[in-house]
Amino acid sequence: MLFFLKLCILGLFIYLINKRVDFDFDVIQSIDLNYVNLIIGLSFTTLATILSSQRWREILKLTSINLTVKESILYTYIGAYFNVFFPGYVGGDIVKTYYVNRDKKKGMVSIGVTIVIDRFIGLVTLLALPSFIFLFYTQNINLTIFNRSISIDYLLYATFFISIIMFLLLINSKNIIQYVNTLFRASNFFSKIIKKVSIALKDLTSGLGKYIKSIIWSFLSQLILYIGGYFIALSVISSVEFLSWIILYPVIVALSSLPITFSGFGLREYLFIIFSDSLNLNEVEVIVVVSILIFLSLLSQSILGAIVYFFVKANNMKGDS
Repeated sequence: MLFFLKLCILGLFIYLINKRVDFDFDVIQSIDLNYVNLIIGLSFTTLATILSSQRWREILKLTSINLTVKESILYTYIGAYFNVFFPGYVGGDIVKTYYVNRDKKKGMVSIGVTIVIDRFIGLVTLLALPSFIFLFYTQNINLTIFNRSISIDYLLYATFFISIIMFLLLINSKNIIQYVNTLFRASNFFSKIIKKVSIALKDLTSGLGKYIKSIIWSFLSQLILYIGGYFIALSVISSVEFLSWIILYPVIVALSSLPITFSGFGLREYLFIIFSDSLNLNEVEVIVVVSILIFLSLLSQSILGAIVYFFVKANNMKGDS
């Protein structure tokens, strides 16, 4: 059911793109691809994935799960493989949770919570730099949705601060859990569930200080991701404005990570078209090429994940038969 729903949404975005883009394949054929910038961009994307694995590794330490650097990278790449190649059935986060639980003998709930926290830290740090830059950015950028114009700075600030609030609530949820427990005290069923969640969160709700290393790793990985995407865009067109890219590309990444299409395909291309003027990308055919190259850069990480899963995992991870 989920697969067909995503397929319908993908079809909708293809329809919207087709309405806004009159593809001129002569323009596409005339693109002089800069392979040096493309390789740099792909290399930075790979580095960003590796750094993001260390963000999750630091969070796992709070639950007494000590992964080596190598293990954290392997688990992350396996997750990347499943995220792309099995989008309608099982996500990479579930697969990572399964393998860490199997290999490290820790509860699924505890590991699952670390992934939720990892996602929130990733989102907060993804939007932190563009939110700061927007304070000094004079150009007005609007996002048009169903013929209604929304100022992108308000959308960015709202998402950023809501993410911070949700993250702080999550890592300081001890009092909230206790309050919920008093509400359901009469029910043994709910009390048992709440107790399990409370135990799972025990090591993860001790304040912000424990997450500093994870936040630093995350910020570095997001910064590298911005720069990698910028070089990929430069491989197609040299007029991309760097400051606008640093502001808008994280917004595109955040929105296209919504699980409504397959790995953001279709949605990402439509967002690039919407923001084309602000990014100084004037030819819509070129914009779509940039977006597809960005998608292929992410796909390349999943291909590396497939290699890890099928050829490296058996020799480097415990518990495989």
